[in-house]
Amino acid sequence: MFWRFLHETCGRRAPNKRIPWWILYNRKDVLAAFLRAYFEGDGCRYNPLRKHVKSKSVVSPVLVASTVSKTLALQIQQAFSRFGVFVKLYEQTPKSSRIIAGRVCYPKEKVYIIQLTESKGYEVLGLKRSGVTREIRQYLEDEDCFYLPVKRIRQIPYEGPVYNIETTSHTYLASNIVIHNCSYKLCRDYKMGDVSFSKSVLVIAASNSPETSEIVNRIPVPLRDRFMFIEVEPPSIEAWAEWMDKTYGPDSWDRAVLAYPKWKPSDFLANYTETSADTGWVPPATPRN
Repeated sequence: MFWRFLHETCGRRAPNKRIPWWILYNRKDVLAAFLRAYFEGDGCRYNPLRKHVKSKSVVSPVLVASTVSKTLALQIQQAFSRFGVFVKLYEQTPKSSRIIAGRVCYPKEKVYIIQLTESKGYEVLGLKRSGVTREIRQYLEDEDCFYLPVKRIRQIPYEGPVYNIETTSHTYLASNIVIHNCSYKLCRDYKMGDVSFSKSVLVIAASNSPETSEIVNRIPVPLRDRFMFIEVEPPSIEAWAEWMDKTYGPDSWDRAVLAYPKWKPSDFLANYTETSADTGWVPPATPRN
């Protein structure tokens, strides 16, 4: 039964290995114990400068592990990020054959190299670094993110369904990279898919404010800075009735509809949260709420 549990939670066969969610998102002490066991069982020390520097006092050893599971490699990187530690990942195409423990093996899968160089990472694993630490960082960081340079941008032809994922912050992770949904591309690059717009095109977006709608999320700061916000006052009941007369004609809509908001004007533009909290009444699902 235990092997079945491991297959279901950790994946079957090497390319499908993964960290169970109840370890990856557990307490930090539990996660650190798992990472320590992982590197003790499948990691090694590597001195990348030994071939070029003769003095041992400047050798900066790193911890290295490898896996053919891309998911596992990304999860290891994500796990260390919870401690504020950046882990480098490299993708390596294996040679046609290699000798492992005296056996000739013919690997078929790509190998993902996990490289840990930071002193903070050693502290997570409860290890001490030997030699003088020389950490050459190729990224910037703050309390929330690591910022890496973009080496290359390329376009890949694709045909098929396209899904737009929306979260509270309009951002989400894809292969541990923070990305955003389509609204950024439209407002920043003036592009919608493969269609480019002229810089003279004015983008107008209409929405409700967070104070009047429970399903509205605030626009992220990088996108908010590109807009000018104009707050429109809601119409009065009389102005709404006048608009209905002009749009549909006085005899083309049921005047009894006007009786209720005049009887209870507080419900005309009622706040959903206040209405449900005060009376327990939940309005039906419509495109306007």
